[in-house]
Parts: sequence; structure tokens; C-alpha cells
Amino acid sequence: VTRAIHGSGKVSLKLYVEALCPGCRIFIHLVSLLMQNEEFHGMVDLEVVPFGNGAQLADGTLQCQHGEEECLGNKIFACAQKHYSDVDQFLPAVGCLAKSDDEPGIAAPGCCEKNGLSYDVIRQCAYGREGEELLHQAAKATLELDPPHQWSPWITLNGEPLLHNAWDLVPAVCKKYGGIRGELCSSVRGSKMLSLQRDQDFSVCVPGDKTLRAM
Repeated sequence: VTRAIHGSGKVSLKLYVEALCPGCRIFIHLVSLLMQNEEFHGMVDLEVVPFGNGAQLADGTLQCQHGEEECLGNKIFACAQKHYSDVDQFLPAVGCLAKSDDEPGIAAPGCCEKNGLSYDVIRQCAYGREGEELLHQAAKATLELDPPHQWSPWITLNGEPLLHNAWDLVPAVCKKYGGIRGELCSSVRGSKMLSLQRDQDFSVCVPGDKTLRAM
């Protein structure tokens, strides 16, 4: 079996998301499952940027599209990534939060325990000054996107937005990957791994509009 060469020509995969957007939650969960594939895992450097369609007011205050609970969820995402920078540590926990029917603040203790993260560490970060600073960093990164993001989830590869091709993530990554491509990239199954969602209800969240829109 030919495998991707880890660290060689990796693709920068960034997920600009917000904690309570249904489409973001679906996408995060699916990517967390996809990262369990060794070949795909070896082709990408993944970063979650949790701010989405939030806004920064003139006085610097941040507002999240779906309210304070979403701001908390965004902080929990950011704190998990900051304190457990290994994607194999933080992403399963974030995927658990995304899949949960509970709001992030309620789901966090169980998702942390299930995935080996210290909830005390995450709680102190998310409810404190550090969490606020991380949210501001995510806001800055999102608001400075060029071209600007149009909806959430907003997915970029090497800084380029995938737009509607986000649901064809595997072939897009394979195309940009600079190392040796393996079976995943050459298989029909691989090319459709993130196209399955098209058969289900899927909506994106648009800035300034809490009404879900079909992608």
C-alpha cells in the first residue's frame, strides 16, 4: 500500500467555523472522522478557526452570530486547540462537541473526559482571559480573510477558499498535495468521502442572517 509521506508537501486546511451553526457542526464532525484515515491525516495540516459570522463592534467587543453560548463554544474550541495542539488530541473532542445535541458548555465535560483532555484546563481557559484573547485572535484571522468569507463553514486550502467545493474535500486535498498520493486519492470511494452530505439536509450560516440557507 502506498501511503502519503508525512510532512512532505502538506496542504494547509483551515476550517472557519462557529460553534452553533448546524452546517459547521456537521462539517467538523465529518472532518474529525475523516482525519482517522491515515492517508488523509498525512496530507494536511489542520487548523480550526472558531469565529465564523461573528462581528467586532467599534469598541472592540465581539458578538457571536448565535449569542453568548456560541461565543463560549468558540472559546472551548480554541482552548482545546491551544492546550492540546496535537490534532489527534483536540479534534476528537471538538468533533464530539459538534456532534452533541447539547450546547458546548454542557457537552464539554463529557467530551473532554471521553477524549483525554482535562476539562479543568479547558474550563479555566474558556471562562477566563485566555479564552477571550483566543476568540479575538480567531476573529482577527476571520475578518482579515481575503477574499472575505461569505458563509460558515468556510473552508480554505493553502489560503484559497473552496466555496461550494468544500464538500469535495478529499479530491481537493489530493489535487493540492505535494507528496506521493496513495489509494485514497485514486479510489472512487475516496473522491466521494465528503460528498455524501449532499444527500442530506445541509445549510450554511450567512453573516447577518440567522436564517439557515441551503448550500
